[in-house]
Amino acid sequence: LSPPAHDAADPLAVALPGGRAAVFWLTARDIDATESNDTATDVWGVLVSPTGAAVGAPLRVTRTVDHHFGLGAFAAADAVWIGLRGGGPSDSEGRGDGGEVRAVRVDVGPSGLLRAGDLAVVSDDGANPTGAPRVTRSPSPGASAEVWWRERHGERVEVRHRSLDASGRPLSAALPAWVEPAMTGALPGWVDERSQPWVTQVGPEGAELVRFTCAAAGR
Repeated sequence: LSPPAHDAADPLAVALPGGRAAVFWLTARDIDATESNDTATDVWGVLVSPTGAAVGAPLRVTRTVDHHFGLGAFAAADAVWIGLRGGGPSDSEGRGDGGEVRAVRVDVGPSGLLRAGDLAVVSDDGANPTGAPRVTRSPSPGASAEVWWRERHGERVEVRHRSLDASGRPLSAALPAWVEPAMTGALPGWVDERSQPWVTQVGPEGAELVRFTCAAAGR
């Protein structure tokens, strides 16, 4: 699916109606030394037919010089909302804590992935995100998707989430979420048709299943 010239890594597939799928991957590229002595990472994607064949040309989703990683996605009939981490040009090899959590909408048409919107930052200024974000159906009325991520606060890891509108822009502030203490830092596996987020975790005592609630006032 990826062009021969791509140094492709970390593929992600998300199901679309009608048996199709959208596949996204990361592609590393060296930056001209006159601009920056660094390696950037772009996100690319392509639509896949029910038979597994590529539909249309691959689309470059990100268009800025940066390091992107940790892909998550949620798909509807005509669009895919992607969540990812961005580390900044000076952090091309770092996938630890820090950077920003970002989101972008990619349009889907009969002939392939059509275009990508602008990246929107969903984490707060000064936040210390860790790990890869996850994108789900939104539990918030009027929203099209929800981005969930972990933030490190000293010795504690907390879960935050933020709703996106149809264009991929944030609708609300970043909100904290709460689960049982043993599940601290776990992201939801899915959001059901009643807009209830659920998380699963397998530990020494077996598998656990709990429902998220939002810790913000009035939610």
